[in-house]
Amino acid sequence: MRFVRTGFILVAVASASFLGAGVAQAATIDVTADLLTCAAGVGLDADTLADLRAGIGRSVEVSAETEAELEAGGCL
Repeated sequence: MRFVRTGFILVAVASASFLGAGVAQAATIDVTADLLTCAAGVGLDADTLADLRAGIGRSVEVSAETEAELEAGGCL
């Protein structure tokens, strides 16, 4: 019985670790006209560009994937 309980605990901890690793992280960026111009050139999807346009002049949260695309394009 002790081995079953220990095995169950190990599986639960491993599952929690796996699920926690998959959580997307968000980044905060300042949206400027220059950033929007660069983001359009990078080829972000239309929904992301619309969200950025709505946040011009403010700090907004974007996904880690969007942040990586903007960094790769030299926008940040």
